[in-house]
Amino acid sequence: MFTQICLETIGLVLLRQGEGVTDAKEISRCLFYNSRQPLLTTSHTILEEYSAQFDHLNARWESYESWRRLGDLSSSLFALGYHQQLESSGPIPPFLRSLRQAAFACSYSADKNVSIFLGRPPRISRKFCHFRQLSLDAYYSYDWAADSQLDLFADTRWAALCAILKEEIIVELFGEERFDNRVEKASRIQNTAELQWSSLPKHFRLDMPMKSCDRSAAELDLMLGIKLNYLHVLFLQHLALVRRVSEPDTQLRNIAQEILSLVVEAVLFKDHLVHSGTSLTWKVVYYGLAAAGVICLSLLQNQYSLEHELAAAPKILRDLGVLVAEIEYGTLVYKEDANYALLAGATQTIKNILDNISRSKLDQRRLNVQAPDATAQDDPELDSASWDLWGTGNLQDFDTNFWLMLAEHPLTFNT
Repeated sequence: MFTQICLETIGLVLLRQGEGVTDAKEISRCLFYNSRQPLLTTSHTILEEYSAQFDHLNARWESYESWRRLGDLSSSLFALGYHQQLESSGPIPPFLRSLRQAAFACSYSADKNVSIFLGRPPRISRKFCHFRQLSLDAYYSYDWAADSQLDLFADTRWAALCAILKEEIIVELFGEERFDNRVEKASRIQNTAELQWSSLPKHFRLDMPMKSCDRSAAELDLMLGIKLNYLHVLFLQHLALVRRVSEPDTQLRNIAQEILSLVVEAVLFKDHLVHSGTSLTWKVVYYGLAAAGVICLSLLQNQYSLEHELAAAPKILRDLGVLVAEIEYGTLVYKEDANYALLAGATQTIKNILDNISRSKLDQRRLNVQAPDATAQDDPELDSASWDLWGTGNLQDFDTNFWLMLAEHPLTFNT
């Protein structure tokens, strides 16, 4: 009995450590490629074998292998009884009971997130699981002790609470044909999500810019994941209420903007984050792309409407531009990564939308400048001669005066 407990504990710890190993540093990546080069030069290595090895190394979220292993995991959880009430599962040490709870919670939330990401049905259904929410010591209770420690166990517990709501959204909202019933259920889910968020300890919630948080890199990453998980529940809940996905409403658009802003902030702040929960790439792919998709649909839908200026707020365009630049220049994901094709395709689409918006707005500004009213024609500030500041006779060093003068150009006015 003692040997079995020790082996189970070691296995769970090694499994968690293995997840962290996948986020290798740049030096490890270089060493990996250098060590892989002999595969191409050995005469005994044929092309099919090399391709199989390469595909195996890059098998990540969207691969069939990952989906199959997730199915094996769910089968093992049910076979071991982790889905049942662990509080009365016999004389086992408290630390092992906690590990089993965390293992099931992590698997349950991963099942929901991967299912949503791939658009496939979940394997672990809440109907066949025991979720107790009666007291403070209950694992799936909304209540938290004020002095709860922000660690991987707390992050896993929060992810499971959000996954429960995500399953309700998948089953009860997207599966409900009557819109009135859908609205009623969505309101209940939203109230529960907001109650769960407000019940979190204050030191768990990310309520300020990350650069202003006096927290460790690991804690900051956990707080980021907690906030994104909460916003994703609201995102899915409002998405289920949209009659046409191509016409997102204001509430859904606002949530998408908040998610995108948070993801972009994390990308810019990535050197100060430690991947203690999920990787930054997963956050961009899972949360960021969904939010960017809704925003792009909103921009396209309002392209020629009066609400276009409101929808295409400057900060939104800047966030989309930052996301495009980070992916395009390879600072976030590499070409050999399994999810590069998805990110590259989305990036190209976002880039085309931004280019079209920029060209249309710039052309409109130029038309307004070229066809001013009678009083504006005599304005010396619009005289082209007054803007010959960097000609042959007035060479500029792009110092402070240059930018001050450039800021007065009509095309730079934020109107």
